Amino acid sequence: RKRARPSARPKSEYKGVDATSDGHGAWTGRWRGQFQRDGTTYYLGRNFESEQAAAEAVNTKFRELGLDPPNNVALLASTAPAAGSAGLAVKTGGETVGDA
Repeated sequence: RKRARPSARPKSEYKGVDATSDGHGAWTGRWRGQFQRDGTTYYLGRNFESEQAAAEAVNTKFRELGLDPPNNVALLASTAPAAGSAGLAVKTGGETVGDA
């Protein structure tokens, strides 16, 4: 018997944003914000209700770092991750700092 294939995760049009999966490859309906810059990985949350909210979180972190935001987004939803999501974490040289 063939197993049903998990639903494909959608691809985001925004930089630093991708769909989260349930560990088996199936899309959870949530989005995460994450990017790397100069050897540092910035984890901005993985439980955003919209792709645009995750993109705005990425833009906000870019601004905090003094960089031009990569995404042109009209914010329609809250930028805060939904309750129970991971907070901001920064990974440098194998060490994670923050609420991840």
